[in-house]
Amino acid sequence: MVKVKICGLTRLEDANLAVELGASALGFIFAPVSKRFNPPENRDWIRNLKVSVPKVGVFMDQPVSEINEIAEFCKLDRIQYHGFLTNSEQTGLSVPFWQVISSEDLASSTIPIHPNIEFYLIDSSIKGKTGGTGIPFDWKVLQNLNLPKPIIVAGGLSPDNVSDLLSVYPADFIDLSSGVEQSPGIKDAGKMRRLFEVLRGDW
Repeated sequence: MVKVKICGLTRLEDANLAVELGASALGFIFAPVSKRFNPPENRDWIRNLKVSVPKVGVFMDQPVSEINEIAEFCKLDRIQYHGFLTNSEQTGLSVPFWQVISSEDLASSTIPIHPNIEFYLIDSSIKGKTGGTGIPFDWKVLQNLNLPKPIIVAGGLSPDNVSDLLSVYPADFIDLSSGVEQSPGIKDAGKMRRLFEVLRGDW
C-alpha cells in the first residue's frame, strides 16, 4: 500500500488513530504562521508519544538552532522544511530532513541537493501561501521527474481524489492534512478511516 503521512496533527487522539489506521509517518507543525501550529503546551505529549513510525516536525524559514532545539525536545525523527537552507545549515540539522519544493519549482534549476535530504515533498504552488493550501496541483508534472531522492506528494489530497492521483502518477508516499480534517488541526476520524479504506481497495 502507498505510504501515508498524516500531517498537521495537534491532538494526541488523532496521532494515535493515524498510527492505528496504518500511517507511515506523523507530521507536527512548528511554524508559527500555520493554522495547525503546535504551541509549547503541546510539546510534552508529542515528546512522550511512543510510536513505531517517524515523528516529523514541519518548519518554515526558521533558524537551525531553533529547529534542533524543538527536534531534540520533542524527540523528532525527521525535519520537513519549507524554505531554503544553505549547505552548512543543512549539514547542521540534527536529523535527516525532507525538503519541500513547490510544483512550480520543479522546472527550476535551483532545487537544493544535499546528502541529508531524504525526500523531496512536492506541494502545490499558490501565490501568497506556503503549504496547507488544500488545493491539488497538476499531477502530470510528476510523470517525468528526475530528482536525486524519492518524493512525497502533497497538496490538496483527500479520500475523494487520492485514487485520481494514483491513476496519473503511481506515488509511493503521500501527505495529507486538510483533506482529513474537520477544521484546521482537528482531524476527522471518518475521513481518515475512509482514506485507508480507499488505499486498501476496500471502499
